[in-house]
Amino acid sequence: MIRWKDAAPEVKRHPEKYVNRTGLLSQLVVFDAWIANIDRSTGKNLILYREHSGEKYNWYLIDHGLTLYGSPNKWRYYGKWNSPTWRRLWRHYHVPKGLLQLQSSAQRLEPMIAKIESLSRSEIDAAIRCAPKGFLREKERQFIRRLLRYRQRRLRKIIHRWLAFRGTKEYAG
Repeated sequence: MIRWKDAAPEVKRHPEKYVNRTGLLSQLVVFDAWIANIDRSTGKNLILYREHSGEKYNWYLIDHGLTLYGSPNKWRYYGKWNSPTWRRLWRHYHVPKGLLQLQSSAQRLEPMIAKIESLSRSEIDAAIRCAPKGFLREKERQFIRRLLRYRQRRLRKIIHRWLAFRGTKEYAG
């Protein structure tokens, strides 16, 4: 088990060769944009694992509290969750080093955009209700519900503006 940031350079150069389900991995930027995640870029919370050294890696995501409701400091630093700065994804989100090649094509990102756009209110509400009892207060559930619905309606434009941005979109560290 290793963090993405600790993966060998050849894994980062050719993830399709070394990592399973890169189709989903390529759409990670869309998911992170939707949930207002700002800390995936360092590659510390994208975990690669495998049983034997000859196998391709599987992967899973973890979060350190800077997504959805997350830390209040996030909202103080970047502005209110519905402020214009959150529509400029490049200002607060960079993809982990080595993943930009997978995540910089509208064609690759479209399936996840469409999937998120097609989620009904009841599906979003059901997902929020899945949080363990006592984990979220009602105020936090309402915040997350408003955030996800708001960003769901704007996601396509956010992603297309991010794709069109000519500056840095990949974490350099």
